[in-house]
Amino acid sequence: MDYFIVIPLMVLTFAHSYGGEETIINGISTVRNSSVPSHGHETIRLVEQWRAGGEDDDMVFGLITQVRTDEDGYIYLLDAQLCEVYIYSPDGEFVRSIFREGDGPGEIREPVDMLIFEDGSVGAAHEFPALITIVDKQGNPAGSLQLGGDDPTARSSMSLIGCNANGGNIVISGTHFNMSDTPGIQDRTNFLASFSSNGNELVRYMDNETQYNFTDFSFIEREHTPHFWWGFSVGWDGRVYVPRSRDEYAINVYTKDGTLERVFERESITWNRTNEEKTRMRTLIEGATSGSPGEITIVVEDTEPAIAYFQRGLRLASNGNLWVLPSRGLREQPEGVFVTYDVFDPNGHFLKQVSVECNGNPMSDGLFIINEDRAVMVRGYLDALAAQFSRGVTFTEDGEEPALMEVIYYIIEENSP
Repeated sequence: MDYFIVIPLMVLTFAHSYGGEETIINGISTVRNSSVPSHGHETIRLVEQWRAGGEDDDMVFGLITQVRTDEDGYIYLLDAQLCEVYIYSPDGEFVRSIFREGDGPGEIREPVDMLIFEDGSVGAAHEFPALITIVDKQGNPAGSLQLGGDDPTARSSMSLIGCNANGGNIVISGTHFNMSDTPGIQDRTNFLASFSSNGNELVRYMDNETQYNFTDFSFIEREHTPHFWWGFSVGWDGRVYVPRSRDEYAINVYTKDGTLERVFERESITWNRTNEEKTRMRTLIEGATSGSPGEITIVVEDTEPAIAYFQRGLRLASNGNLWVLPSRGLREQPEGVFVTYDVFDPNGHFLKQVSVECNGNPMSDGLFIINEDRAVMVRGYLDALAAQFSRGVTFTEDGEEPALMEVIYYIIEENSP
């Protein structure tokens, strides 16, 4: 039997000069922001410095699904199709590629994510078995990180979706699965957790319980694609930033040891999906479940997530500010504006909205804010993610050749107050 203990909320409220009401609820600092930022709105302009790939370059990319940078500003591009990571200098010089396809040391197959460790080594993540293959910056094999560590049972029952490392904290999202006592049913726990360098779980930040009933299978978007799989970021001090739930505009901040330290909230209005957007999501799920036996019932949501986690919608800038891409920030933007971000200071106060002026389609291209003055765009990024997630299904019209992937490096200039 489950017992519930009801504890009265202890609430203290403080005014703050930067806007946003700061409230202490049971020892947790919660910043309640209105929809109006304290420092107003600004527009920035992206000025192209160089580009790679596309029709006019000798480099031909497969599917670029992740962009990382190291402390020296070098750009790392994960090609999930060609099983390589390409390294470019900040001035656009191609330095080298690391990894290659295979099963040996320093080799990868169908990588789902990439991270850079503090010593400069690079990890490419496999979904199953849940493994991160590691090489040094020159591409020499440097070992691996196997989820489950020394426990062979755990090692054979986990898959990996996303990963990041910063501040001595290796954070991984994925799934732990095992068969239930009922034939044809598999119980799953989706998780976001911290792991040691030998693959043992240290701290669980978030999880949800799901079930796959292969005798009567329903794929439920809300349950089976949890927001924390892709929508998290790790700060320089190891803190973890992740949306509290799919539908709330609220961001939980955890210390490295798993303590919920702070919550950022902001008033917002849910985006109701169009019929086209529902069809788009259904198409993705149909591709992802195409290998499952029998008929499948697919349940998609009527609304978009509050924060655009498929676009990796949480970005930490070098000054500690958190750039958040709400689902509304992708849609109905003024002419010439690619997306609009909400920017919060390190304490969770809503500072400003920043509109980004550049060419592109936010429903197919991905923008990576590197810091306050640099950004990288991947043309065709959402199509690449779709192809990876849904076994090759993309949003390209039937009979139409997909455009060659292209990476563009920008400096950021302030355009207007």
